[in-house]
Amino acid sequence: MNEKILIVDDTPSIAGYIRSVLEEYGYTVSEAFDGNSAVIVANSERPDLILLDIIMPDIDGYAICSLLKTNGNTRDIPVIFMSALNSSFDKIKAFKSGAVDYITKPIQSEEMIARVRSHLNIRRLNRELMETNRSLEDKISERTRSLEDSNKRMTELNRQLEQTVLKYKEAKEKAELAEKIKTEFLANISHEIYTPMNAIVGFTNLVKETSDEEQKNEYLAYIKGNAIKLLSLFNNILDFSQALSGKTTPVFQTVKISEILDSVYKNNFLSAQSKSLEIIINNECGENFEIETDRNMVFRILDNLVNNSLKFTDRGNIEIGVSDGGDTVAFYVKDSGKGISPELYDKIFKAFESGEDTYKRSNGGAGIGLPLVKSYVSILKGDIWFDSSPGAGTIFYVSIPVKQDSFVHTKTPSEYEDLKILVGENEDVSFILLNEILQPMKFNVLRAKTGRELLEHYRNNPDIELIISNLLLPEINGSEAMKIIRKMDTKIPMIAQIPYFSAHAKRELPLSCCDGFIDKPANVQQVKDIIKKYVNISKQ
Repeated sequence: MNEKILIVDDTPSIAGYIRSVLEEYGYTVSEAFDGNSAVIVANSERPDLILLDIIMPDIDGYAICSLLKTNGNTRDIPVIFMSALNSSFDKIKAFKSGAVDYITKPIQSEEMIARVRSHLNIRRLNRELMETNRSLEDKISERTRSLEDSNKRMTELNRQLEQTVLKYKEAKEKAELAEKIKTEFLANISHEIYTPMNAIVGFTNLVKETSDEEQKNEYLAYIKGNAIKLLSLFNNILDFSQALSGKTTPVFQTVKISEILDSVYKNNFLSAQSKSLEIIINNECGENFEIETDRNMVFRILDNLVNNSLKFTDRGNIEIGVSDGGDTVAFYVKDSGKGISPELYDKIFKAFESGEDTYKRSNGGAGIGLPLVKSYVSILKGDIWFDSSPGAGTIFYVSIPVKQDSFVHTKTPSEYEDLKILVGENEDVSFILLNEILQPMKFNVLRAKTGRELLEHYRNNPDIELIISNLLLPEINGSEAMKIIRKMDTKIPMIAQIPYFSAHAKRELPLSCCDGFIDKPANVQQVKDIIKKYVNISKQ
């Protein structure tokens, strides 16, 4: 049977008799003649059963049994006590110490074998039960893991399905919105063209019919005003198309600010007069103040801002102001009109959008005036922002450089070859667009999709010349990542890429420790200007 039994008895003759009986039945037997030896042998051999005498020379059987049950290696071994009939054997104490049974001396071989077999069978069954339970637990655990893995896969598939459905939904909504915008834009353009054209044709017929010179001059003034309005619309459409394609190139010259202000005033005088509004000029720079800039762009910026204010102002006045800021000149256009609701701040510089509440299409406009202004300001390397209160009016601010030396300085693409630029952008389309602008200049562009990757790339590439990053990266916010970089390096130039700049975004930009910003989607001229200003080619 190969089952091992330990006999613990201080009388060798008794131990020998028991040994002979057990070996006759095929058991493997070992012996111990005192308590300490019994504990040592049990711990080393780990028998399947122990026959333990109560009376021992050093430690009694109760203590030995207790020691065995407190040892992790021997606690599961069944112990059968042996006691003489005339001894003071305490059964309760025996069972409390951990024994499973007892036999009396003199030993009856049949009784002993029966009890031994019984408890060895119980031990064997317990082991089998434990093994079965362990196997069952393993199978349950494996099945549970399999179910968990299946649930994870199902959850991931559901998430991917939800994302796919969401993307299709977003694409559908964008397509519907694009179709709506296109339809509205065409309708607005038609309205903007037909209205002045009708006036021009109508008043031209009236001029032919009247002989009253004063009335004729009045009709001619209406014709001229509507012709100017029509020409301005066509110019905006053509110029905005050029700006979107990146083909607009500034032509710099020395111009007087007062002359530009005077042209803007004259161009909008009749429209203001028709609404009983006054245009006020506040030139703090003086009549002879000059700057180096593109005259047409500055005129179109101010003209569109004034024209925009006239559309949404019914009473009061429009004020155009300019002041000398040293390296920059600051313009403002202030009105007492309807104002702009905060929820529309991010819409007004987007093409074909003017809001549902504050900027009604009934006020006129094709929806490209302010986006064109924004494009021109960016080309001139300036800033634009605004403050507005619904019902109290709006003031637009424009700041542009007094001198345009950076535009005169041109670099060949080879001068930037292998210089490193780190781009933080998790959106593939936005990165591809920016990368397409940078690649012709031969830059080595490193991409980070998360704020954590932005930090890792920065640490691993000490020769990075410039960082351009979205402020809203996953894992670590892009703004927070750039704050950390700024603490490590106070000199590396960092540029934020922000969707169509707003007053709120302008206030938040300094918190990111950035040196400047570019639009999202990237503007070719704007990116080139940033490169010229911040990338150091002296290392080449």
